[in-house]
Amino acid sequence: MNVTTPHTSTAVRTFAQQLSSTRRGARLARLLAAAELRAWQVSPSVVEHAEQIVAELSANAALHGPGPGPRLPPGALPGPGGRPATDRGD
Repeated sequence: MNVTTPHTSTAVRTFAQQLSSTRRGARLARLLAAAELRAWQVSPSVVEHAEQIVAELSANAALHGPGPGPRLPPGALPGPGGRPATDRGD
């Protein structure tokens, strides 16, 4: 018996933007991450959750970070199972 398994192609998408560790940088990180995920046609519920996570991480970096300067590079990276994951640095 010949059985074929369906092959689903998974595109690896990345987005990175260097932003300052300020309140403005935190706001931009949230807006840019949400816009990029929407452009990738990610489901609205995933975009909403990712936006909240990016907002929290970038706000923490702005509050506890070393100050103004390009030290907050948020990125939407493919995580386990192809779900979006975020990465940020101080």
